[in-house]
Amino acid sequence: MKQNYYKVITSNGYVEMVYSVPEGQHDYYGQMAQFPDVCEGWYRFENGTFVEDLQKKAEILAEREHTPTWEESIESQVYYTALMTDTLIEEE
Repeated sequence: MKQNYYKVITSNGYVEMVYSVPEGQHDYYGQMAQFPDVCEGWYRFENGTFVEDLQKKAEILAEREHTPTWEESIESQVYYTALMTDTLIEEE
């Protein structure tokens, strides 16, 4: 497996972005395939390695469960607009 050089960008202590850079300009040397969800918001980059914050992960995943999907948001907006404009087509 090929190893690469990466620059790691963090925000509030958590990994926000990782991108490939030339040797010598890197923060991390390795294979990012080992960390498929490193930019999801619950990984920290400490002492040259990625550290998973399990409590933060649980909080983020719980929040995502309560967030409506794009389709649910559109359906709700269409229904609301139809009600407000009195253009709701009633089922037969």
